[in-house]
Amino acid sequence: DFTSYFKQVEDDQFAVTGGYLGFLDGTFYLAGGHRFDGNYNPMGNPTYTQTYTNAIRKFTINNQGSLTYSLVETISDDVHLHRRDYNFSPQIFPDGSEGFTMWAGVFQVNVDAPILYPIDINASGYTPNTGFNQYLSNYHSAKATLFDAVSNEMYTVFFGGMSQYYYQNDNLVEDAAVPFVRTISRMTRDTNGNLTEYLMPIEMPGLEGASAEFIPNEQYNLGNEIIHLAPISANSFIIGYIVGGIQSTSLNPFSVNQTNQTSASPTI
Repeated sequence: DFTSYFKQVEDDQFAVTGGYLGFLDGTFYLAGGHRFDGNYNPMGNPTYTQTYTNAIRKFTINNQGSLTYSLVETISDDVHLHRRDYNFSPQIFPDGSEGFTMWAGVFQVNVDAPILYPIDINASGYTPNTGFNQYLSNYHSAKATLFDAVSNEMYTVFFGGMSQYYYQNDNLVEDAAVPFVRTISRMTRDTNGNLTEYLMPIEMPGLEGASAEFIPNEQYNLGNEIIHLAPISANSFIIGYIVGGIQSTSLNPFSVNQTNQTSASPTI
């Protein structure tokens, strides 16, 4: 019986799907997402209601005895924090401070299209980087974070997923339906804080990676799921494992209501 190993508390503040939870200096950050009630359908039919949180909710947990929590702060922004099903990853910024980045996600306030610019989060608040667009990964997917202390560069690698843009025969293609892609891409934050997006020279074995999770190899995970590259001398090593997610046999099965073309990936 495993029930003695779990504690539970309920509050509408936590009725969030498509958001992400970070932990920094004793405080939890529940960033973005939406409350979803009803039966999902991909065509926008009125079988459900959804309300974006448009917020970062910061709270602490007291695990002594019965489980309790304290809401520290709610940061609201109806424009920049209006996103869900995006990628969220821990970051080490150029000044050495730690935080998170909300990468591209869905949906724009008035348009059913991805939000391409990232947002950095730290203990002081959040900073939208509206002058930069992330083209090659626009939906929650498996991603790995790596830091090189020698060059003071932060790398975030995105494995497959769904994207409004992808490369075909070396040409950047735009598909407004946001198809499944095989793309593996990397975002690099250099020592001056500048972001650059790179297309990696290999692809996923199929249209997969969306809603998958990346589990870092604990041998190289030196905190907050960030792999530190500087101490590693091996030319090749296992950084972690991609678990589950959605696999598809076509680029846009949902737009033609062919959901039978997708399935849960049974692989690690």
